[in-house]
Amino acid sequence: MRYVCILSMLCLLFSCSGHKSEWSEKFPADSLISRDAMVNILTDVHLVEASLNLQRNRGTITAPLTQDYYQWLYRKYHISPSRFRNSLTYYKLDPDKFNKLYLDVVKNLESRIKTPATNQKKNLGVRKLSYFFVKTD
Repeated sequence: MRYVCILSMLCLLFSCSGHKSEWSEKFPADSLISRDAMVNILTDVHLVEASLNLQRNRGTITAPLTQDYYQWLYRKYHISPSRFRNSLTYYKLDPDKFNKLYLDVVKNLESRIKTPATNQKKNLGVRKLSYFFVKTD
């Protein structure tokens, strides 16, 4: 249910973007992240944000972690922060396409919930990001 609410808010927020024709000229196709890669990146972004929120709720200072987590994401996918932002902006220009992209992100997140934590660590290649799998009491 939480994912549906997040997805709905994102779609509503991004549906007010500028006209596609104005923006598509600014983003050459070869500079964009592919749709499949974007789904994987956004899945990891949501895992990073969930981890950071968990730490904030526990009263842990997360500013250094935020930078480390995002640097890890950029290295993992061999992208720059500006390329990620530009690609995200490009996908937001077409709300239908963006909605379908996020449906795949939600599917990925749901499948990770069903996967045991040990397999999740292996799939993510996580060493430094152990907070993703912290068990609560």
